[in-house]
Amino acid sequence: MVITNFSNGELSQNLKGRVDIPAYFSGCQRLTNFEIIPTGGIQRRVGFKRLGELKENCRLIPFIVDKNTSFLLEFISAKTNTSGKIYFWKNGIRLKTLDNEDYSVDTEYTSIAEINEIQYAQNYDVMIFVQRNHRPLKVVYNAGFQSFSAEPMELDYFIEPNLDDDYGIIKEVTEEYLPLEGKTGDYCIYKGHLWKCSKGNTETYSAEWEIDGEDPSTDTGLWKREEDLKPNESNDGKYPGCVSFFQNRLYFAGTKNDPQRIWASATPDTEGTRYTQFGTYQKFITTNKSIKNPDAHLFTATITRDGVAGGQTILSSLSQDFTEEGRLEKYDYDTAKFLEDYFITNTDYFPIGTKVVSFTANTMVLDHEAVITWDEGQTEKAGIVFNISLWKNTETASADDYEFVVVNNNMTTSDCSFYLEPASDQNDAVKWLAPSNFLCVGTETNVWNIPSGVSALNVAALMNGRYGSDDIQAHVVDTAVIFFAQGKKGIREYYYNNEREAFQTNNIAIMAEQMLKESPAVDFDFCTNPYNRIVITRGDGTAVTLLYDKNNGVMGWNRIEHAHGQLKSCAITRGDGYTDLIYFAVYDNGSYFLEVMDAESEVYLDSWTVENKADITDYTEIVNAGKAYVEKGDYVYIGYEFESVILSMPVVTQDISQKKRIVNLYVRFNDSYMPVMQTTGKPDEYFNGVEQPFSGVKKIDYPGVSDIDVTFQFSFKKPERCNILSVDASIA
Repeated sequence: MVITNFSNGELSQNLKGRVDIPAYFSGCQRLTNFEIIPTGGIQRRVGFKRLGELKENCRLIPFIVDKNTSFLLEFISAKTNTSGKIYFWKNGIRLKTLDNEDYSVDTEYTSIAEINEIQYAQNYDVMIFVQRNHRPLKVVYNAGFQSFSAEPMELDYFIEPNLDDDYGIIKEVTEEYLPLEGKTGDYCIYKGHLWKCSKGNTETYSAEWEIDGEDPSTDTGLWKREEDLKPNESNDGKYPGCVSFFQNRLYFAGTKNDPQRIWASATPDTEGTRYTQFGTYQKFITTNKSIKNPDAHLFTATITRDGVAGGQTILSSLSQDFTEEGRLEKYDYDTAKFLEDYFITNTDYFPIGTKVVSFTANTMVLDHEAVITWDEGQTEKAGIVFNISLWKNTETASADDYEFVVVNNNMTTSDCSFYLEPASDQNDAVKWLAPSNFLCVGTETNVWNIPSGVSALNVAALMNGRYGSDDIQAHVVDTAVIFFAQGKKGIREYYYNNEREAFQTNNIAIMAEQMLKESPAVDFDFCTNPYNRIVITRGDGTAVTLLYDKNNGVMGWNRIEHAHGQLKSCAITRGDGYTDLIYFAVYDNGSYFLEVMDAESEVYLDSWTVENKADITDYTEIVNAGKAYVEKGDYVYIGYEFESVILSMPVVTQDISQKKRIVNLYVRFNDSYMPVMQTTGKPDEYFNGVEQPFSGVKKIDYPGVSDIDVTFQFSFKKPERCNILSVDASIA
């Protein structure tokens, strides 16, 4: 029998004897502290390097700005009468202030339970953190100053109006308050509303303003600024528990008051900041100009040839008597000379700037000869249409004879904010959001997707699976969304199957359900270099990982057990080399430490630190502390030895009715130190006569007949590497 590889990793005990399943011959029943190589072999995991002490029980979250800039965020809860904190690590070193204090920003989180419920989304140098009991927190990285800022996030519910005001009638207020100065009828734009001055007093600076027109309500269930709350109104229950960036929008979901609702921000403006705007309509404000009493300004008259005298023109047969009371607003009963402030407009006969000199009830004298070509024998031109306009100069119309009408239109456009409830017909709270080619939505009982073409004018969500989710935030790995089932003891993938042309949801722990059933998931992250691997910390202080290579159809589980501590939280960032760095919060002897697995370290001790060889005079102290050490050049690496174990599935043939036993094993190694072979009730067996490290095939005898399942186990504890590519079993 040939065990070709270990690409399926640790398998369920329920698969014992299932030789009809191909995975049986590429898996094992225990794989601890070995990693699966995508080509099928296994290699011993590297050790945990201890970087420093953490403040307390915490959660680690990665902040990756670009391929060269990565941070680790250490979230701790509030102590008595103090705020919660975020501390920052870069390249395994805690950031400090200029005063050599630990650099931090404040948060509102009061317990580790709240911190474990945090979900987050990143948009380059900005991260948004949400938790249902508190305002979302916005953390911004300032590359120029190598610093961070953090503040509770505020939303704008009224998008900046589109203003068309060629006449300067409307003032745009940039100050914090409405103007104190103004006259009745003035307009201004403040906080997205159009305001009109209902009572002005320029002397006492006590202008009164009110919103002009009816604005649609934008209270869709999210929190408001404290100053915008109405009397007896509260933000309690309006903070989201889920967040994501998708297609240039910021999405929130799952408040306590509206657990089934999803909100999408407006699409960004040129500054990329409109993801804070949640107005559900656009405002278009236009200023139109019209003549006051237009009928009074328009008249007809006759120009006579004999009427030309001394560079002036006499108009006769006026169709309006401008001496009548109220004919124009500029009428002056005392002087009766109001028209002398006016100009005539008719560019076919008079140039711009032609002034009225005098007038009577039927005639009007102008200060310019008419520009007319007279026909032979023609004595008059009758019925000429004129306008009367008051001009401040010859080119600009005065407001004295014009009125300005402000039009306020509200309409929903495709780039506006919107909200939806994909499962409003049942109790189906949103548990997480995850962006891919679509926005995946996990709810209590279903899986939904929001297509990329969604907008305020095309709101859509499709249900693609009845699989419930838990509160742990989902992640996109490869081309699939990975999420946890209810109770955090199951894990699924959700992706679009191109062959079936449909969405598909699979249980990716079905072959190794014990990985999460033994203890529920607490935290998880994923790495992509050198290959896709999902890392999950469990409630019992251990971790499990899943090699996840969908393109090549490789999927296998293994365990990570720390030699001396419990693994509480994990976060993955990019390393300086070709591999990602896997960070863990490790609880050890009453304290919490930050430790990292770096595949390029080649140190096989847990919680290891490094010392200069010249500084160590007595190695017995290391041994007495229960630690081991490895000398490499001028350095000594000190830490705890951990054990790596692989236990095979029962070795049987295709015909299980024939009694067989293992005679010997042929193990192919690659640049490896030799493990110990163990079998039930038998002494340990060793690979003797091998110069290590060894590459090639080595034979080892199997010790006798067993009346139980015939298996083999390789165990390795020395602080060295061990790489096993395949095992062949010779059966008699």
